[in-house]
Amino acid sequence: MNGSFKVGDRVRYINARIKTSSCPPAGTVGEVIAVAKFGIAVQWPKGATAGDGRWWHVFGSVEPVED
Repeated sequence: MNGSFKVGDRVRYINARIKTSSCPPAGTVGEVIAVAKFGIAVQWPKGATAGDGRWWHVFGSVEPVED
């Protein structure tokens, strides 16, 4: 699954069950900034999450955004 994401892709957060300061509201769109075997790092819009908005997520928590 990790081959389907690359740095620069836009993704939508889809896991509405998890509510932590590192997870934006479901439907939020961000940009992939790193890809690893276990998941992807996403830069979320300012204010969507705690801190600087850069967080790692498992692949099943996001979906690609088709332009």
